[in-house]
Amino acid sequence: LTWSIIFFLTAFFIKYLNFENQFTLYLKKSSLPVYLVHHPVSILFGYFLVKIKIDQTEKFLFHFFFVLFASFIFYDGFIKRSAILNLFLGNKNIGSRK
Repeated sequence: LTWSIIFFLTAFFIKYLNFENQFTLYLKKSSLPVYLVHHPVSILFGYFLVKIKIDQTEKFLFHFFFVLFASFIFYDGFIKRSAILNLFLGNKNIGSRK
């Protein structure tokens, strides 16, 4: 079942999502820095979130969306504008683009 889902999703993405536009180029360029930044953001936010007394589903959703938005905001605010951070976090072109 797992391999069937993997093959299905791969075929789906190849057939229907194999194009480039401004949004996909942004996601391609930001994927590695956002991936690397989201780990410490997730751990730090989870440390404080675990102490709050709310339902587990609400904690998960709150944590998921906070980490997603905080990681992209950190990328847009700091990483994208810094040639050193771009290089350090895996982007090949050193020049910053706004």
